Amino acid sequence: MILAQLKHTVRFLLVGSAALGGLTFVLLGPRATQGQATAPQITFINVRSVGGDTATIDFSTNVPTEARIHYGLTSSYTTYEPASTWDGEKITHEIILSSLTQNTTYHFQIEVRLKGTTVCNFGTDCAKSADRTLRTSSGTGAGSLAITGITADCIDTSCYLIYSTGGDAATVGARWGISSASNFSGNPPDPAGYPAASFVTETSPQTGKRSIQIGPLVANTTYYYRLQANGAAGQFTTDELTLKTSTNAVDHVFSTGACRDGTAIGACNNNHEYCSTSGSLIQDCTRCGFLCPAGQTCTGSVGSGACIVDPALNGAPSQCNQPDCYTPSGQFINPAPAGCYASWSACSANTILKVRKDRGCNLWLSCDSTFQSAPNPASGTVAENQCLSLVGCNQINDKGQCVNPLPTGQCSNDPIRFCNVDSDCTA
Repeated sequence: MILAQLKHTVRFLLVGSAALGGLTFVLLGPRATQGQATAPQITFINVRSVGGDTATIDFSTNVPTEARIHYGLTSSYTTYEPASTWDGEKITHEIILSSLTQNTTYHFQIEVRLKGTTVCNFGTDCAKSADRTLRTSSGTGAGSLAITGITADCIDTSCYLIYSTGGDAATVGARWGISSASNFSGNPPDPAGYPAASFVTETSPQTGKRSIQIGPLVANTTYYYRLQANGAAGQFTTDELTLKTSTNAVDHVFSTGACRDGTAIGACNNNHEYCSTSGSLIQDCTRCGFLCPAGQTCTGSVGSGACIVDPALNGAPSQCNQPDCYTPSGQFINPAPAGCYASWSACSANTILKVRKDRGCNLWLSCDSTFQSAPNPASGTVAENQCLSLVGCNQINDKGQCVNPLPTGQCSNDPIRFCNVDSDCTA
């Protein structure tokens, strides 16, 4: 006899005996068939923050699940967290292990189940991770480390990861790869999903804003990466982040539009460096108050100022700056016009720079007739010889007096030339 046509396969436990004259059917529950919910999987395991007596572990599942962590000093595990239940149904989980011992290595395993599951069938309605480890710090309390302000400045074959750590000093390391890493636990972190060689780290604990370079990378490629800080206060690991390299060595790709020290494009940093549109920090003497060293002059247009060495001074009077080297208020112009140098002095109007001889002189003008003016004691003037007419002279004495006057004659084409014959005016 057919009891019923069932849409799903149902499992029954058959109990009883022929002596009882009947059978009893006990419903056990449905067996997995086509149409059952997707089996859970655990991904992105992240030991986020480890202190002396606590540790925070993050992870995700592909479907909503309940979760707990089994942990202990060995892979035999002795304790559950939560202790007597599971955390609520979700995809992203965060579980804190507490009452740990300082400076101790712990093993842990994550277990998840579909909501409503009472008996786990791993691979069907439950899942568990492989054995993982973490190590607590030498101090008590939750880890006080954090990595913030993360940006990336990339060219084609390398990137600078820019970040800050606050509070306690920490050594920061980075791992990266072209595929997402589903596991990033332990200290040092397990590089599953990232190539083992793709790892760089600082050499000593530090605080504040800084950067670390990763590479070699492939041009025009997306990479996944994480940063992890380790210090006396514990351990902190970032979420998985992404970056993309540029197509060539000239172009830059920025996550937030800044140079590698975090200076915004078009802005100046405390070292008087300018963050250019190419993402490079440059010492531009036309911007940011950057000054050329002594003996050098800023040249070029605004935005491309470079310092050049001034010509060496040799004592020549001509080595001085003309008035167009200065503003009306007397300030040396920066960047300097051509021919102006910061180490040179301004030219003096009372200094003879150069005399060019343009003709020889063998003829002078001398007085032909004079009269003497009367002295005036009241005004302090003395008698002076006043010249009434001029005559040519080709010889004077050491007192400037003519000793060889020329006959009276004056060239019509040059009034200051005297002549005896016409040829004297054309010679």
